[in-house]
Amino acid sequence: FSSVKPHPHIVALSAVFAALLTSCISKKHLPQGQVMLKRNVLHVEMADGSMVPPSVEDALKDAPRLYYQTPNKQILWIPWKLVIYSLTDPQSNSWLNNLLRSQGEPPVIYDQGAAMRSAAQLKKLLESKGCFNSTVTTDTTHISRKTVEVNYYINATHRKKIDEIRFSCRQTEIDSLLQTWKDNSYLKIGDYYDQDIMVAEQSRIAANLKNEGFYYAAKDQIRFYVDTTYDNLYLSIHVVVQRPREHGEIVDLKKYSIDNIYIYPNVSATIRRNSQTYDTLTYRPYGGQTDYHFIHNGRISPKPKVITRTLSLEHNMPYSPHTVANSTSNLLGLHNFKYVDISFEESSNSSDSTPLLDAKVRMLKSNRHKISLSFELSNSTNFANGSNYITNGNLGLGTTLSYQNNNLFGGAEQLSVNGELLFDLPKNILGQRLQDFHNTFSSFEIGFNPSLDLPIFLIPLSKKIIWQKHKPHTIIELNANYLYRNLALPNPSAGYRDITLERLRIGGSFGYVWNETRNTKHKLLPFNLSYSHLISGEDYYQHLSELTSDIQFLYQAFDYFLLNSRYEYTFSNQQIGTRNNFNYFRLTAETAGNLLNGISQLIINNRKTDGTANDQIFFYQYFRIDSELKRYIYVGRECALVLRLLAGIGLPYGHSEFIPYEKMFVRGGPTTMRGWQLRRLGYGQFPTSQTNFAMGTGEIQIIANIEERFPLFGTFEGALFFDLGNVWMGSDWGIHTSSGFSPREIIQGIAWDTGIGLRANISIITLRLDLALPIYDPGYEIEKRWIYSHWGWNKIVANFGINYPF
Repeated sequence: FSSVKPHPHIVALSAVFAALLTSCISKKHLPQGQVMLKRNVLHVEMADGSMVPPSVEDALKDAPRLYYQTPNKQILWIPWKLVIYSLTDPQSNSWLNNLLRSQGEPPVIYDQGAAMRSAAQLKKLLESKGCFNSTVTTDTTHISRKTVEVNYYINATHRKKIDEIRFSCRQTEIDSLLQTWKDNSYLKIGDYYDQDIMVAEQSRIAANLKNEGFYYAAKDQIRFYVDTTYDNLYLSIHVVVQRPREHGEIVDLKKYSIDNIYIYPNVSATIRRNSQTYDTLTYRPYGGQTDYHFIHNGRISPKPKVITRTLSLEHNMPYSPHTVANSTSNLLGLHNFKYVDISFEESSNSSDSTPLLDAKVRMLKSNRHKISLSFELSNSTNFANGSNYITNGNLGLGTTLSYQNNNLFGGAEQLSVNGELLFDLPKNILGQRLQDFHNTFSSFEIGFNPSLDLPIFLIPLSKKIIWQKHKPHTIIELNANYLYRNLALPNPSAGYRDITLERLRIGGSFGYVWNETRNTKHKLLPFNLSYSHLISGEDYYQHLSELTSDIQFLYQAFDYFLLNSRYEYTFSNQQIGTRNNFNYFRLTAETAGNLLNGISQLIINNRKTDGTANDQIFFYQYFRIDSELKRYIYVGRECALVLRLLAGIGLPYGHSEFIPYEKMFVRGGPTTMRGWQLRRLGYGQFPTSQTNFAMGTGEIQIIANIEERFPLFGTFEGALFFDLGNVWMGSDWGIHTSSGFSPREIIQGIAWDTGIGLRANISIITLRLDLALPIYDPGYEIEKRWIYSHWGWNKIVANFGINYPF
């Protein structure tokens, strides 16, 4: 085995430091006649004298975890915690000595018994990987008078491969099932023998048996008979499912079905069924064949029909852990319970010929009402003095008040109401007399957003929609937003003049959410309507367009309707609670304006007929599609490599020449291109010197991210990342010829950045700091696009955020 060799000078300095440290420790912390463990060294050779093959190296990759003793931890070849511990006085219990001991690490004293146990563990590891009859011996080598290294000498045999696999059971029904399942076995002919794989195979067969109704099937009933004398390099495995014993006799495994179903809608401890304080309600769903027995002490909420609709359990159906897990997930998905437990007991009606189980569903209610309040302080710069911000406020405050009711009408309907208030105060607020509302704030925004989630389709779209499988929901959302902004501009004749913006937006949406499979989810919003009314602000947008040379501002200075239909498809094969690699894919498509265009044409034709004026409110027609693809690759126990690709395009059509501003893709920022501040990147090869901070959006987006995440210490994690991408304009906004998307020049328009990150996992959130450096900026002239041509510390961009960027 090879290892990375440090620089000789570093090794020499570390050796000198370690020698001095060992001398210090030996006087105070090493008992008389004892030595400190310096390192464990593994020596591997093959029993037949051949080179050590990769298969044996792979078998020993977990060897370091089997050592009963490991040396003191080192950082840059220096045991810093041991250094801290060595500063303490063994005879003193002062607060300083106790503090240093708690933060330090005592020396690891060599134990011969631990070394022998480690050798035995290594031998077991080799046998578990198919290196049978291997031997492991151990001895020590003195590094100095007070330090030793432990040597483990392995004489390994070649790993054996599987040449034959058989499955059997003396119970005919189970034997037939084993023959059906064997193609999906984790054991494969030609693979190396591995006991870890065999343990997984035990779990697979036991889980399959339980899902077939064999309630008492267990892993220890699956036995493996391995013939290692089969061949020098191969072996055979016979997998046998053993039948249980009852009263000293071998009997068949019983296949159970469900008899009675008892539901406890609100419990904190076990409820006795004969308690006089609890009532029993028997409920049978309309058209169903199952009676559900509710054990309760008051109003049942959510309603029995809602609870039973989510359950996959029915009378006389075979017992299945998959059905139990699905029912638990569905009940928790109602957002009314914080704990759900489904257990089984043998029914009083059970017999040897008809084995039956009673199901007991216990649920602990969560809080029906939830209220949250958050505040955010801000400070912004005077726009008139050269800042690219769009307000001239000094001190700002933002607050969000949220209310949630998880059972509005007793049917697990979830009502969410969010209210937002944000405002900036003028710089001279303390030195002026407040006259009216407009003079009090330089920026004022208030929003109100209620939504209702119904765990059912409001209209019967299809009888094929099964609640337990598809989990259908109806979503109804409303929103309203009022915005006021004021800019104080220099006026040569009167000092300053004010220009204001007042805009009102209202809207709502209606749609459906449902699952197709466990991994796929659909969301359809056939109606999503919004109306934007500009109360005043033509001068405001005109000024910003002149200041930034960006005519996007001018397209905001009118009233418009936006009526679109939106569809979203999501796929994720993530297994919560595991570190299995997984993929995530999201595709969103929406179109707008077709219905409004038809209504508009009808109105125009009617007005032409009766001779009235032909004015109309503007509306958009466009098609927009965007997608996100992520791949999580877990490396080892704590590291992860995350890959992401974002792609999207918005295309106007019909009478529209552009898509609405709120449907454009934002440039740069802490979750996409971290080397640029939000709205500072692009478009394409648009000159960086002319990029403004006020709008910063595009109609075409291509972004790729690579991020490696790894542990540091405690709750802290590190990250290395690389981002590339940009946004482009698809429509002719008259901004700059280099802002448009050209397939032939796409490579020249891709921006690159790289950086490092620090994450702190605190309670249920993760705080994030990313330091990013642009290494290629297509907004510069060709000879200045690489960072080395104009490097400076001011090029580093810091991004703060909550939770991972993706």
